[in-house]
Amino acid sequence: MQFKLTFAITILLLLLGSTAFSQVVWTEPVFPKVGDEVVVFFDATQGTGGLADCSCDVYLHTGVILDLNGTPSGWMNVQTTWGVANDDWKMEPVPGQPNVYSYTIGPSITDYYNVQVDQTVIELAFVFRNATGSLEGKDVGGVDIFYPVYPDDLPFSTLLLSPGQSNLVVDLGEEISIWGASSETASFQLFDNGDLVDQFDGLTYTYDLPISSGGIHTVELLIDNGVEQSSHSFSYVVPNALPPADPPAGAKMGANLQGDTAMILLLYAPNKENVFVLGSFNDYQLDLDYQMRQSLDGESWWIEIGDLTPGEHLTYQYLVDGDLKIADPLSTLVLDQSNDPFIPEETYP
Repeated sequence: MQFKLTFAITILLLLLGSTAFSQVVWTEPVFPKVGDEVVVFFDATQGTGGLADCSCDVYLHTGVILDLNGTPSGWMNVQTTWGVANDDWKMEPVPGQPNVYSYTIGPSITDYYNVQVDQTVIELAFVFRNATGSLEGKDVGGVDIFYPVYPDDLPFSTLLLSPGQSNLVVDLGEEISIWGASSETASFQLFDNGDLVDQFDGLTYTYDLPISSGGIHTVELLIDNGVEQSSHSFSYVVPNALPPADPPAGAKMGANLQGDTAMILLLYAPNKENVFVLGSFNDYQLDLDYQMRQSLDGESWWIEIGDLTPGEHLTYQYLVDGDLKIADPLSTLVLDQSNDPFIPEETYP
């Protein structure tokens, strides 16, 4: 959401984030190059989850993103046809892993996608579907899924494959599955709020982090090959047990301005366990001070936010049950990070 405190209210939807603690897609090898045969894995429970427990055959729809003089192309060299039940595009269920499917791209990325000598592939593009295309699996927010392709002269590179989002909401007693990878043998060190939790030397790293204390936690995975270091981080929070209470009298769904420096946010979200506000006023980070309170009837969630700067444009979104980021349903302005950069300034703002 975006608004100017002294003027009209507008809303922002940020098309980013993730609905789960793990990746939608991963590959073997982890750092694929155009000359490699690549096995693609798809977890149907992640992203939009549109194919989770579908009891159906799962097909991939795929192409590549090319480098066009420094600018990414749209989908190119598409090798599949939407809605056609071709066995050549059908994925194989992974034994012992419900809702996980695999597909082999071979004998190489170059051959499979008919990549020409003068074309440079920077990403693989995917959407997954049932036979007719009536069900589909995409990334969070209903966007296409992309996985990077790496150059042949790959320098030291690292990935945090899981969790797949930077802000997690968890309960005591749960575990967060952590999965990291390096292009070279390296030392992996895992820190929780600065305390060393675990370490390992190798090419890949996995660890199930137990949630044993409340509050806000910052987790860092430090990867060191002896010459260079790379780090990846995410945050998790254990929600407070806030007693339900009704919002101030007169508050309506959406954003309610309270003078020039405060607002009340009220969201209709029945049957939910917790809601946080992520915004420009808290750097889009989980913060217990921005945990919303449930109404007495359990139908809605609200929070009063103060100490705002008059005239400043603010942006925010809601994180619902730790796995869904949404804009305010009463949005009057939806911003799309993929397309908005192409809007000329004379049009907006």
